[in-house]
Amino acid sequence: MSNGREAIESALEREHVDRIPAMYQYLAAGPGPFNAIGLEMQECYHDAEKFARATAAVRDAYGYDNIMAGWGCILLEAHAMGTEIDFPRSNGYPQGTGPFLADPANIESLEPVDPMDNELLRVRMQASEILASRYGKEFAVMGNMVAPAVVAWELRGYEGYLMDMFFEKELAHRYLSVIVESLRMHGERLSEMGVDMIFFEDDFTASQEYAPLESMREFDLEYAVPCVKTLRGMGHKVIVHNCTKLPLVEEQVNALRPDGIHYNADNVPDHEEMCLRLKGKVCLCPGVDEGLVYEGPAEKIAATVRRIASHVADHDAFIMSSAYEVPFKTKDENHLALIDAIRSLR
Repeated sequence: MSNGREAIESALEREHVDRIPAMYQYLAAGPGPFNAIGLEMQECYHDAEKFARATAAVRDAYGYDNIMAGWGCILLEAHAMGTEIDFPRSNGYPQGTGPFLADPANIESLEPVDPMDNELLRVRMQASEILASRYGKEFAVMGNMVAPAVVAWELRGYEGYLMDMFFEKELAHRYLSVIVESLRMHGERLSEMGVDMIFFEDDFTASQEYAPLESMREFDLEYAVPCVKTLRGMGHKVIVHNCTKLPLVEEQVNALRPDGIHYNADNVPDHEEMCLRLKGKVCLCPGVDEGLVYEGPAEKIAATVRRIASHVADHDAFIMSSAYEVPFKTKDENHLALIDAIRSLR
């Protein structure tokens, strides 16, 4: 039977797999597994060896087929470009305290940033290299990257970014272009570290309540396109992640042409029909709503996995997971019910 890397690699190539891979993202139910070996989150952000040990502990605790070489902190790329952050809790993600472009005049000093020049991203890069070296033949080691629009939220401030879509379009295009160049360097460094798969968070349509879809195409999708194209040109396999309530999976697939697309299956009204339309175009990675994984019961989680999987049953390969990071403090029996159900599929 194929190991974790082989299973995920074959699925992303849309080749027949002998089992359905189980994928996780970010910290998968929180820091419990590495707290158990004496590590807390904040210290891991400053020490590559601890970061690698913590990440491996999360995978080992639950038995997934991948290792996420990066966590659910969407701030680090923006922090590398000047956004101030702080750790209000030693065992939690950092929080933004001062967007660099809160004063738009700072655009004059905004430049693309090599991740190795930032004290926190450098640690994540070095940890990625450790993980790829130690585990890359057995598990799919995935680098973590957020799309230009997500970086922009944290670099400009979310409200400022939304306002720019309407009133300061030239400014928005200017900083988004700089972000794209920073992410290109990020991809190059991951490749140098031996990482050749990237989990690329692009929450296209996330601002649907505040901005028209056409604005999100202009200021989100159009900047994600060159990023994914460049990353794939470097040899990376790219899984695009979108956990929004209106994911518009087909539009993202047609625009970005990723290797895989990860989304909440129950947020797609015609999911079964969509799966038929996308067969052969992309590896589908349908996710079970993370709220269900948190709340349970285990029987309902297993039934939902089977229902969603039935929509892609005639695909040669697909990947399953939760739709987003399994919430912190999820009961082990619920978390394991998700993984066991995926393992039972084929």
